[in-house]
Amino acid sequence: MDELNPMSCTEEIIGMKADELKLKTTKNLSITFSRFFSLFVILIMLMLTLLAFAFGGVLLLGDIIGNYAAGAFIVGGIFLIALIILLCLRKKLFLNSFVRFFIKLFYGKD
Repeated sequence: MDELNPMSCTEEIIGMKADELKLKTTKNLSITFSRFFSLFVILIMLMLTLLAFAFGGVLLLGDIIGNYAAGAFIVGGIFLIALIILLCLRKKLFLNSFVRFFIKLFYGKD
């Protein structure tokens, strides 16, 4: 009869654990890349939409005040104010949410 060899059992367990780690890593990386890619596509579409609205706003303000350059400066000022607000809140908006996202993604809990 074939006896169980403790060394072969240990090697088999280590191999199974390595395979499990590979599968979990592949799954988590796939989820991460798909989410980043979808976020990237959504951000590109958002930027194009924002660009179209900004251009429309410049034309509209230019018609209202009679000067397209002034309309462009007003719209640019609105974007500058939005940028300053985002810079001031970047840690709260982005860093903390990304940390929670990755912890939840890789460990499955908060």
